Amino acid sequence: MDPDEVRDESPRRTGEFHFHFISFLRVRRDALSCGIMQPMKLKLVSCTVFDWPELAGLFRATFPDIPDIEISYQLRNHRQDIRLLRVGLELAGFTILLRNKGPGVGWLEQLAVDPKFRGLGYAKLLIDDFEKRARDLGFESVELSAYRENLPAIALYEALGFRLITPPGPKLGFKKTLPESARKRDQARALSTRSQNGLMTRLWRRALYAVIVR
Repeated sequence: MDPDEVRDESPRRTGEFHFHFISFLRVRRDALSCGIMQPMKLKLVSCTVFDWPELAGLFRATFPDIPDIEISYQLRNHRQDIRLLRVGLELAGFTILLRNKGPGVGWLEQLAVDPKFRGLGYAKLLIDDFEKRARDLGFESVELSAYRENLPAIALYEALGFRLITPPGPKLGFKKTLPESARKRDQARALSTRSQNGLMTRLWRRALYAVIVR
C-alpha cells in the first residue's frame, strides 16, 4: 500500500468523527430544549372548563361503556370536585369527589388512569390526593365502590386502609375513616348550602359544556 494513501485517509476519518460528534451535540441540545430528555413533572391540579375536551376523551377511553350524556353530566355537575394528574403536559388520570353523597361522607365517584400510565403508582397518588381534599372539606370518612372482578383495584383499596362495608355482590363498597376536624366539617356544611347550587349555575355549566366539548 502506498504510504501517501494512508496519510491521506487519516484526516478524512478525523473529519468524519468531528462531524458525527457535533451532530450528536446538536441533537442532544435540541432534545434538552424541547424537554424530551428531561424527567416529566407530575402535577395534581383542579379541573377547569378548558380541560373538559381532554377529560372527556380520557373518559371515553377509560370507560367505553359510559354514554356521552353521562360524561356530560359528570363534567357539568357542580356538586363534584374533579382533580387531574398530569405527567408533563399529558393527562394521566383523574378523580371525581362527590360532595353530597351523605352527611360527612366524601364519595369517590370516578378514578381513572390512562392505560399507558398504569403500573407506575399513579392510582395511589390520586387516592392520596382524594383523601386530602376530603379532609380539607371537613368530611369524616370517604367511600367508594369497585366491581367484584376488579381484583387489582380491590387490593389497592385494602392496602390503603379501606374496609369492606357491603355484603358480597356484583359491586363492593369500601369505607375509610378520616381524622376529625370540626372546623373543616363546618366549612363543608357551609359549602353545601352556598348559592352555587342554584338553577343559573346549572344552566351556565350546561351551555359552557356544549360550546367547549362539542
